[in-house]
Amino acid sequence: METLPKRSTHIPSILQLILSGLGIAICGLAALLLFAAGLFNSFESGFAKDTSFLYSTAWVALLIFVLVLPSIVYAIARLAGRTLPGITLKNRYLIAVAGLILWPVVLYAGNDLAIANKANILLAFLQLLAVGLPLWWLLETGQRGLSTGSPQRTWGMVSFSLLVSPLIALIIEAIALIIMVVVVILLIGAQQPELFNELSFLMAQNSAGLDPALLDQASRQLIAQPGVILALLVMFSGIAPMIEELIKPLALWVIAPRRPTPAQGFICGLICGAAFALLESLGIASSSTGDVWLLNMLQRSGTGLLHISTCGLMGWGLASAWSEQKYLRTGLAFCAAVLLHGTWNAFGLLMGFIPYLGQSVSTQLPVAAWMSQAAPFALGLLAFAALTILFYLNHQLCMEQSMPQPPPAGSAPGSAAPPAAQEMP
Repeated sequence: METLPKRSTHIPSILQLILSGLGIAICGLAALLLFAAGLFNSFESGFAKDTSFLYSTAWVALLIFVLVLPSIVYAIARLAGRTLPGITLKNRYLIAVAGLILWPVVLYAGNDLAIANKANILLAFLQLLAVGLPLWWLLETGQRGLSTGSPQRTWGMVSFSLLVSPLIALIIEAIALIIMVVVVILLIGAQQPELFNELSFLMAQNSAGLDPALLDQASRQLIAQPGVILALLVMFSGIAPMIEELIKPLALWVIAPRRPTPAQGFICGLICGAAFALLESLGIASSSTGDVWLLNMLQRSGTGLLHISTCGLMGWGLASAWSEQKYLRTGLAFCAAVLLHGTWNAFGLLMGFIPYLGQSVSTQLPVAAWMSQAAPFALGLLAFAALTILFYLNHQLCMEQSMPQPPPAGSAPGSAAPPAAQEMP
């Protein structure tokens, strides 16, 4: 343990301590209450009730608790004038590879439990592994051979990206979605009053009690409108990707004054993207049961690859602007991330909606129908592109890190070059 020079306050560490402390308190209490509620419901009903959502949410809260804990430890140590060594794990990459090899076994076991609707508490735990193992391998692959820097910074990024970034993205996306829905309803009311009246009648009939058949009929009629499909594409393939690609690397702005190198920005972006993908995927997977469980887990693994690669790309672009004034690179990185993310969402959206709406919509919207049929192949190509970005940037940054660095401007000839990856707590 190393002693740092005494300082009266270190504002970033104080903020990190407050944020991590709140996260630990909330998630710890939530995990305890949710596990208790799940067990109570299970025993009360003789294990007849479906408690999968309670257990899934409880495991997620417990996982966040564990992942945020190192952040508060490092913040306290820094404020006490101490610096702790990083959490070392020998052969970390090989362990991540072993986890990836184990992943199909986890999927097989989880799928059996989901179909049988048994052992909800075990299924919820397997769900953590099904989402987390490929994310861990992708993170280790992206940062392999690169200096990871200060452990306090690393765990602070994890804490911020689990507790703050998803919440901000969710609020902004919810506001944008509400605005989009209001605009669509107003346009339907103005341009198609007959359809508007019919939908209003169906909803009025359903107001007395939730009728799945009426809801399905109303949703099919609404989504079948070309304007509605276009609005959905604008929202989920345009607005949502822009919001998420701006918000996911939000934690990097905390270290912007320190001018992180492109390699440091890339690693921090990978961490932010992995944390964001972990929380988003587990949130969506918490309601996955039955025959769709396996399909949802496979889809979330692809989405995790997308989030990690695009956020790593954004981190590299932002750090290039801050440390090297390469603003064009930042703009191109943002455009590439949004394009990749938006295209992924467009194919995924149409692949789900067009078959649901039937042949009539396929006839009215032949391009959308073609995209729906080509979606599996297109998503495979996009996943390959995201993985290529991950490997390429890792390779390039490893090469740059191994090259001797030029001495700072104004230094004496022959003076030592600065390290390739400066520690930044």
